[in-house]
This record gives sequence, structure tokens and C-alpha cells, in this order.
Amino acid sequence: MARERLNGLRDRFAAIACAVFAVLGIANTAAARDRPLVWALQGPTNTVYIAGSMHLLRSKDSALSDNLSRAYLNAERIVMEVDMDDLDEAVMADWTLKHATYAPESHKSLRSALGDARWQKLNAQTAPAGLPLLAVDMYKPWMVGLTYSLLQMQKLGLDPKLGVEQQLTNKARRDHKPITGLETVQQQLLIFDNLPDDLQLKFLDQSIEEATDARQQLEQISRAWKSGNEKKLSAELLDEYSRFPELYEALVSKRNLAWIPQIKALLHGTDDYLVVVGALHLVGEGGVIHLLELDGLQPTRMQH
Repeated sequence: MARERLNGLRDRFAAIACAVFAVLGIANTAAARDRPLVWALQGPTNTVYIAGSMHLLRSKDSALSDNLSRAYLNAERIVMEVDMDDLDEAVMADWTLKHATYAPESHKSLRSALGDARWQKLNAQTAPAGLPLLAVDMYKPWMVGLTYSLLQMQKLGLDPKLGVEQQLTNKARRDHKPITGLETVQQQLLIFDNLPDDLQLKFLDQSIEEATDARQQLEQISRAWKSGNEKKLSAELLDEYSRFPELYEALVSKRNLAWIPQIKALLHGTDDYLVVVGALHLVGEGGVIHLLELDGLQPTRMQH
């Protein structure tokens, strides 16, 4: 029984680790067909394409756009947030299990972290949605937030197997194009695990609150994407972090800054690259495109 339970937890953590991409790059629900965020950055002898990704997609939205497909065809090498081609789900799940649960000797639990009153209030919201908090009492708040987000995304028909990264990974394998990552899954998960307790609780609150209007937000983001309205898309995506600027700094801003030197280094090569990251990382002040412009570079938005 213990082995079966451990295997079940590993399977769940593997799924959750995949969902990390969706949370870290929140623009994962827009329609991919019409006018996605794709820029071209010219180096002395090559081109670096930068695309805003939808990590999870509904089946009706899963067709890749012409300009994203063209950028992929032109690129000899692919760069993603993580190296999707070398993910080991078993290793990833074991690592997540170790870091996402309270150690028995700590005598901590989700309920002790929340307090009885807050635990009861949140459970009244999550239990009807299929996640009774008693079943995840060993999890840290950030993992419960990710688990709940994944459940809500699945209910909306969103699937990581249909997301841009997975589609491009499948193509790259077939076409023998190498894939590298800007960071590792472990680094992504440590962002959550290293959050102070109060921010982990804020993240959990935010994950639950978002579920109340998830379908409406999905359609709003989709319309903004289809119209090519970058400002509207940015406003929709950044609004949810307006009450939690510390979370935005940890999950988005710091990572954007860490990626800039890596992206700039690609301009010194001879191969063309396609860099694919969550669209939230590209739009608005402090986004990757803005930071590149501040460094004197001139990324050009691809139109059609």
C-alpha cells in the first residue's frame, strides 16, 4: 500500500511539475492561430526569434500560427524555458516530492500553516472543486496552489500536450534540431519553494481566487491575442499580480533579468535560434522585449 501511494504521488508530482510552466508563463490560454507574439532580433551573422508561448492549449486553439511556424523553420536551434527534450519525469517527480512536502520531523502541515479558520474557509472553496485540503495536508502551500491551478486548467480543456512547447519539441525531435533551456525545472520549482511562508500563502490564495473567473479570463486573453493587442494582453495578464508585487518579482521579473545575458549571447553565433518563453515574460515594462530595447537592441515584431 505504501509503495502504491508513493507511486501515485510521483505520478501526480510529474503532472504538477509540467503545470509549473503554465503558472510561470501565464499566457497559456490564448488562441495561437491569429497573431502571436513573435519578434526577430538581428545579430551580426544570425537571427534570434523570440516567441511568447502558450504552455497549455485547448484543442481548438492548438494550430501553430504561420509566423511562429516560419520562425521554427528558419531556426537551426531551439531554446525554451527548460530543455523539454531531456525531461526525466521520474527524476522530476522524486525531486518535487522531496521539496514540495513537509518533512515528518518538522511537525508541520498545510493546516498548521494556514490556521484553522483559514483552512476551513479555503477548504470550502477547494473541496467542491475536487481538492479537499485534508487530502493534501502534507503539501506545502505553493504545491497546493499549483495542484489546484492544474485541476482548473484541465476543467477548461487545457492540455500541456497541446501547448506550443510540446508541439515544437515533437517537431524538433523529428527534425533533429537541438533544444536547450534557459533554466532547469528544479530551478523553476525552487522559485516556489524558496518563497517565504507568507508569499506561499498569498500564492495559494491567488490560485484559488483566479479559479472563480478562469473561464472569463480565458476568453478575454484569447480575444486580446487574436486582435494582436499587446497592451490589452499585457493589462489582462499583469492585473492579477497587481495585489502581489512580490510574487511578480520572484516569478517573472528576476527570471527575465537572468535570461537577458543568455539571449544576447545567442547573437554572437552563426546559427539562427528560436527562443520560446511564456508570453507574460515578453509583454509590458520589464518584459524581455523591453529589457532588450533598454540594452540598445531592436527586436522587430513579426506581423504575419
